[in-house]
Amino acid sequence: MRPEHGVRFELKLLGSSELYAEYRLGVVKATDEFHGTVRIDAKTGQLELTFSAADGLPNALQRMARSLLRALFRGHQSTGDWPRRMTRWRDEQAT
Repeated sequence: MRPEHGVRFELKLLGSSELYAEYRLGVVKATDEFHGTVRIDAKTGQLELTFSAADGLPNALQRMARSLLRALFRGHQSTGDWPRRMTRWRDEQAT
């Protein structure tokens, strides 16, 4: 289901180890949809995003995704766990 406004970020854990966590990332807007993967370094929080669309994720949405992923990494640092799923909605005008 597409949001009528704003952006929905959906993360699903594909796998994790002591070194990294890998997620499937969906970014869904009323008019567009982007799908890719992200690998998060478990020690440093460094992000590696890969998208299937030729143009990739627009810069404003990429900044929003990176912010969400940094928060996910900080949560991992305090609990030691990677969430299996995460869905967040953001107002696209906040970019």
